[in-house]
Amino acid sequence: MTRVVVTGLGLSTALGAGAPATARALRAGGRALRRPANWSLPRSELPPLAVAPAAEGGPAETPRCLRLALPAAHEALAVADLRAPPARRALALGSTTGGMPESERAYAARLRGEAVDPAVWSRHELAATADAVARSC
Repeated sequence: MTRVVVTGLGLSTALGAGAPATARALRAGGRALRRPANWSLPRSELPPLAVAPAAEGGPAETPRCLRLALPAAHEALAVADLRAPPARRALALGSTTGGMPESERAYAARLRGEAVDPAVWSRHELAATADAVARSC
């Protein structure tokens, strides 16, 4: 059996940016459900969501999911004990498809007959977030 050792953890959650902040919030009984103030999806009224505040801001062309994933991946690598040779290292990533709000806005613009940057569709592909994280780490 192959032995797996987790040596680094990085989180971007609605409870906080980073594993320590999320752990503190969980221990304190924190709750993160709220109605997002800055999301406007066409013909939709959003229920309460757990929206990670770390994703607010950043370059407009950078998908929100990637603005969450990159700091978490860099946090995990920073705290990991990386004495193993590169061929024996791995980064496990849990995410969504990414780019959904951006794709929703682009689709609404397309329905209005407006021009849409074709690159927006590539940021919604299934592995787009994992691919971008792998390239940056």
